[in-house]
Amino acid sequence: MAGAGPDICRRGRRLYYRWPAQGVQGYARSGLDRSNAATDGRSGAAGSAALYSAWKQRIDPLDISPIEAHTIADSISAGLPRDRVKATRAVVETDGAFVSVSDEEILDAIPVLGRDAGVFAEPAGAAPYAGLKKAVSSGLVSPHERVVLLVTGNGLKDVASAIKSTGSPTVIEPTSEAVDKALDTLT
Repeated sequence: MAGAGPDICRRGRRLYYRWPAQGVQGYARSGLDRSNAATDGRSGAAGSAALYSAWKQRIDPLDISPIEAHTIADSISAGLPRDRVKATRAVVETDGAFVSVSDEEILDAIPVLGRDAGVFAEPAGAAPYAGLKKAVSSGLVSPHERVVLLVTGNGLKDVASAIKSTGSPTVIEPTSEAVDKALDTLT
């Protein structure tokens, strides 16, 4: 079963994935207005979106209860984010937002990054792009804004997820003729 993925943090005009994360004491009592915050229509309580869930429910980051984290993006998965206070502070102080992305959205981002940006990302590295897509579709980020995504996880860390997201690779003989022939079938 695919769980919710990592939290994506918007700081002003910048979007970052934040996991694990630490923040503001008294956050839940700060009276922040979430009436204009975008929602994705899902509970972030399942999977590993602890910060997203706490932010949506106005729970002080120090009061977050550990959850059993389940996500394909295992290198950024945490049942209780260690730096939750700092991450929450960053979002609150910049009038930002958290975005929760599913494992399916993360897997869908892997081939797009490879095809359109030439970046072979592991699931944790693809999470920022999946979050950006959701932030654009929910109106948190304008489609015309300039955005920088940090994709630090190489796809070689998790080849099984890459295959899951793109299908089995084409196996060829180790010759330049075989490479040319395989490339001709792609165009």
